Amino acid sequence: MQLLHVKMSEKLQLWPWGVALPLGAVGWWLFRRPGRYFTWQELTTTNTGLANVPSLADRLRLMIMARQVLDPLREVAGPLTVTSAFRSGKVNEAVDGAGGDCHGGPGCSQHTVGYGVDVVPHDMTADQLAGLIRSGGAGDLPLYQVIGYSYTNHLHLGFNPGWNPETQTGDRGRTQYKWKTRSGYEDWSP
Repeated sequence: MQLLHVKMSEKLQLWPWGVALPLGAVGWWLFRRPGRYFTWQELTTTNTGLANVPSLADRLRLMIMARQVLDPLREVAGPLTVTSAFRSGKVNEAVDGAGGDCHGGPGCSQHTVGYGVDVVPHDMTADQLAGLIRSGGAGDLPLYQVIGYSYTNHLHLGFNPGWNPETQTGDRGRTQYKWKTRSGYEDWSP
């Protein structure tokens, strides 16, 4: 009887591994890349020298943004270079991002929660890419903000987490189209 008790006790000690290992493998598979065409390094790299490590919630938001915005855009627009995506509060402050050292909420940059990304298109200008987005040529992307920068040829894309383009439900709102010049922001239309 004592021998059976020891074997049962060993089984009880090992059961968490029987659950944790498969769940860990599934988690690794889901998190290995944020999107089909984009890597974690692309979405978290900064040249500030500051730590820029997204939390688990930030990583989930980066995955949603990559899969619902960046991947579909890449499929119709061709290669895109990500110049900035996730920014920690300190990184955002160092690059003079909206809101400075903040993490979400009113007045904060969408970059600080994984819902903002700056891209440079390879096969077209930023103006052409913004026109493609506005015309629906890239599908119904869940964006609330498209800002072009005239002096760098890149676009800032702000993800709208309240809109589900697949079911056409949620808080769609109106997508803002702006063009940033050295003197400020102007409304933009192609």
